[in-house]
Amino acid sequence: MGDFVQVHANKGKVKVNPLTGERLARWLEAQFANFREDLPLWTGLARTLPGLILELGCGTGRILLPLAAQGCQILGVDRETAMLLRLRTRLADTHPPGQVFLLQADARALPLRGRFRLILAPLNVLAHLKDSQLLELFTWASANLAPDGLLAAELPAPGHLAEPLEQGEPIDTFLDPQTGNPVQVSARTELSADGHRLEAMWFYDELMPDGSANRYLLRHRYWVRTPGQLRRLCRMAGLKAVQIFGSYELDPFGPSSPLLLFLAAPQQISDPSAR
Repeated sequence: MGDFVQVHANKGKVKVNPLTGERLARWLEAQFANFREDLPLWTGLARTLPGLILELGCGTGRILLPLAAQGCQILGVDRETAMLLRLRTRLADTHPPGQVFLLQADARALPLRGRFRLILAPLNVLAHLKDSQLLELFTWASANLAPDGLLAAELPAPGHLAEPLEQGEPIDTFLDPQTGNPVQVSARTELSADGHRLEAMWFYDELMPDGSANRYLLRHRYWVRTPGQLRRLCRMAGLKAVQIFGSYELDPFGPSSPLLLFLAAPQQISDPSAR
């Protein structure tokens, strides 16, 4: 959208509301509507590994819908009721019965069994899990992947988080699709001394027609892991083959990589760049 408008929240008392429910689903869908950098990776993996797909943290369908459009059979899991309601509305009458399934559940305790060819966890979904919870999920994935299946996930890159974000100039902006009001996003982050835990506060300021602003807060805690720590957890869970990359284009992972992408499987992984 156009120019940013700085909101000076330190002038006077500003009521901060939690960002939850339908507003959370609507705003995150709008905020990430044009983010497509990772789609070629996920759709490419789906073409390489035809079969039943599980997406963890499917949200309102940013990735699920393109996968369904290319004919994939997919199960989308999310813990947020409002996310799945919006996704069901988007799916209505667009896909044949038996192609797309939705389940409200938490990735920390998945109430299902299957033989998935591909399990996807985009955009730091797994970073919300503690080591014990991630190990439990990896163990579940090892038991529920097809013999030639693959777990693919994006996590924060440790080196990319070294500089904390200080709340100040907005880092993103979008329009609320319901009201048309601009919403600007700023953030404040703090990395623990051991570099293992990142506390993030995301501030969403809705700019009203009268010039005022309504502020909403979304808090997240991310657990940050090195490639070595991920490999150890995977081995403990029975995921024997692990590959780690530093970009959606599968560039080698290094200290300055903007993200950490890892692929894990019960057995040897074929070269993903050959898809």
